[in-house]
Amino acid sequence: MRWLALFLLISPGLAQSLQLGGYASIPYSTPTLQASLPLTSGTLALRAQLGAWGLTYTNLFPLGPLGLLEGSLEGTLSPNGFELGASGEGALGSLALQGKVSYASLPRNELWVEAPNLTGWTAFLTGKGRIPEGILTLGVQYVQPYGGGSVSLSRGNWTFGGGALGGPYLALGWRKTLDLGERLVALRLQVGDFSQEGAPPTPGGLIEGSYDGQSLKADLMVAYPWAGSLTIVMPSSSLRLGYTPSQGWWIWLQESIALGGSS
Repeated sequence: MRWLALFLLISPGLAQSLQLGGYASIPYSTPTLQASLPLTSGTLALRAQLGAWGLTYTNLFPLGPLGLLEGSLEGTLSPNGFELGASGEGALGSLALQGKVSYASLPRNELWVEAPNLTGWTAFLTGKGRIPEGILTLGVQYVQPYGGGSVSLSRGNWTFGGGALGGPYLALGWRKTLDLGERLVALRLQVGDFSQEGAPPTPGGLIEGSYDGQSLKADLMVAYPWAGSLTIVMPSSSLRLGYTPSQGWWIWLQESIALGGSS
């Protein structure tokens, strides 16, 4: 990790942005580094923490009259294992699509601090389109060993939906734009069989709230069985803290540095 940080700091013309951070939990702590490097075709993102290094390559693929697709390939490596994945999102006509598939040979949170405590295969595919009643979203998901799907309908400020992933659940969402579109607030409630990080589902639920302003973004999540997180993002820094049954309490501070690389 030292050589990568040194390389980026002494070569500001290569990197567009750099994020330096520190993550701490009991008993694990590590510095973190993320950087974005523009290429002739696409962008290369690098990330590193103690004992693990990752790369993500992203590019745009025009599909002519069908639309535009943004695709990514990513890989993360440590002395104890690896993760490989591919993702894509874009528009095909009036339909918006998003999907990802990945495999990890060890828990993902050992490869990157922000990742969930999941091993093996994960995959999802969602499609969103407008119908006369509103915006309909359909999705399928697999989190080893559970598979399922979801459906939701957004109309006005409200979203109604449900699905199953190891067990059934219902979801209700609300969002509203304030001050001529300069701020957005949103709430989401989910109740039913709840699975955290691939654990067997148990009755429970979660409440999520978010605020999106011009100079501040905040997200709060509280779940039962007990878990939670708070994220505060400002133009050049961010704070994340939370609790999960597998990781306990954790905190992650990051500072962004604009390096002035060409795009």
